[in-house]
Amino acid sequence: MHHLIIGCGKVGQLLAADLVAVGHRVTAVKRSPIANPPYTMIYQQVAGLDLHNCPPVDAVTVILTPDERTVAAYQATYVDSIAAICKALAGHPVQRIVVISSTAVCKLMQASSDGTKNEHSPLQTTAHNTFAGTTPWVLYQAELAWQQACSTLASQPMLTILRPSGIYSDDHTRLRRLLASPTPPNMSLDAMSHRIHRRDVVAIIEHVQGLALPPALLICTDDKPEPLYQYLHGLAGHLQLPLPAWLSNYQATTAPGASYSNALLKQTGYQLRFAKSL
Repeated sequence: MHHLIIGCGKVGQLLAADLVAVGHRVTAVKRSPIANPPYTMIYQQVAGLDLHNCPPVDAVTVILTPDERTVAAYQATYVDSIAAICKALAGHPVQRIVVISSTAVCKLMQASSDGTKNEHSPLQTTAHNTFAGTTPWVLYQAELAWQQACSTLASQPMLTILRPSGIYSDDHTRLRRLLASPTPPNMSLDAMSHRIHRRDVVAIIEHVQGLALPPALLICTDDKPEPLYQYLHGLAGHLQLPLPAWLSNYQATTAPGASYSNALLKQTGYQLRFAKSL
């Protein structure tokens, strides 16, 4: 099978290496060079993607990341890119497309009576008024646009949208920086924190690409959501780092909110390699 990976950052490179190791042909699209990759590279901007010289593609994984966390950057990366990608894929016998979104979209959804959100959670009735002009809203619009775009491709590929939660690696680089900061982050420390290991994200993509009937939408998160301040406390202890003053003196003031369910992920037969982030 020939896999095309559009967006070959850390997750994409791990995915490409895994696929090559089990005998698949891989082509990856990236803007900047990679040193000696064991797969074919196409160095292009997605907006001008040209696959005329690319061998027939069977499966596609889209793992794009914006340059900055602004609405305009999200719009350009996640929504405006879709037309260019589908135009480039025209004529290819694509059977499967996996698109990486985010659990940020779940903020728009209504929680069930048990306080959880899942793949079937409905859109909040006030979602447009509350979230229009935000990055979660742009991601939601991108999901809708991908559903429409896939229906127009001649090969009629099966589409799966993955919503991973906060992706982390063994070194916890971003959160190490946060714990080293003398000032608290610009986010709610009471909010429920959801995590998933980078290796699990890669393995879930491979798992979904191999399912006979993959789900159209899948939330990807581990087994232990908890309020962010509690998670940071545990992480500092795990890494043997001192607690910053803003965290050691912190007292919760609001309820943590809804948690995201990974029940459907488990129903597909996937077993988390890192069920807990600590």
